[in-house]
Amino acid sequence: MQTVRHRNESESQPYENGISAHPGLIPMLEEFLDWHYCQVLFRYGDKDIALCTAFYSGKEWVSLPHFNQSAIIIYYDNLEAGIDKSKVRWRIIGLFSHYLNDADKGRSVKTKCELTQTQLFHGEEGPILKDFFLREVYSLGKIGPSHKSISVLRLKNDAKEQLAEFSSPVRRKISKAFRNGIKIIHGRDELLGDYYKLYRYCIHRLGSIGLPFSFFELLLKHVPESRLFLAKYNDKIIGAAVLVCWQDFAENPWFAGLRGYNKYYTSYALHYQMIDYAIKNACSLYSFGRSSRDSGVEKFKNQWNTDLVDLFYNGKDNQPFLKSRGFIGKIIKLVPLCFMKRTDRVVSRYIY
Repeated sequence: MQTVRHRNESESQPYENGISAHPGLIPMLEEFLDWHYCQVLFRYGDKDIALCTAFYSGKEWVSLPHFNQSAIIIYYDNLEAGIDKSKVRWRIIGLFSHYLNDADKGRSVKTKCELTQTQLFHGEEGPILKDFFLREVYSLGKIGPSHKSISVLRLKNDAKEQLAEFSSPVRRKISKAFRNGIKIIHGRDELLGDYYKLYRYCIHRLGSIGLPFSFFELLLKHVPESRLFLAKYNDKIIGAAVLVCWQDFAENPWFAGLRGYNKYYTSYALHYQMIDYAIKNACSLYSFGRSSRDSGVEKFKNQWNTDLVDLFYNGKDNQPFLKSRGFIGKIIKLVPLCFMKRTDRVVSRYIY
């Protein structure tokens, strides 16, 4: 049986931002959502300490809409050795909350804050605004883990070495997928139409809300490190995924596969090829993305020798429909896909 490794609180730093630290996501989301944002650069002396960004949805501040983690970026290399990094992060988020409380919500604002020694090293930890929604890999005060987690794989130096680290069943299924004749291709804009067609079909089949075509168009436009992966069987597209690499972190935020072809181990072939791409692009971590706790999807990801990383939500979880998702999912499945696609743009401004 595969042992799941739960990371300790002190090990959060490598996972805390991931691709959410990519600078292209801010203009991408501003163009997609047509929301204003507040961005504060915190400095101490002559060093940058943190860059924090949040968007105003019209009812609350959000960092970062539609992505797994917040845009609270701490430059730990500029901090003194031995400092409690989780406390610094907590203090910075609290200070940023004060800025959001007074921010002009009618326009995007970029500003700087010169920190004092007291604020950085001895300041109050929090509090955070109630109307500030963010996902963190650190616990936020007394808030416990959410119903979501991230599965992260520590990468080796080459794909063969990585393959040897996997369990025998995973290696067998990867091999079987390619022996079955599955072929993986990857690219960018030229694959977007095929990617989106399968992604949106699969999301509807699951009874879930999808993102509009324009979201992925803008992702490719503003994030040149993003790529689309397609799995083919006899020239039929049976799997699709997005991979984003930033610095030493790679993440697969969106994934889709035709259920009738699961027996060919499509998902194993796709993930292995994305892992191989991440290794070749000097990444040291590969995230399988966000999953519901104890779900079949989470169990699938954990068999790859991943670390299970808790997600903590601050503020009101903006997806109350999840409590009645089974009922709503049944309704979504009954509505024609062509109609549901017309609602994607509007719904994406409320469920993020």
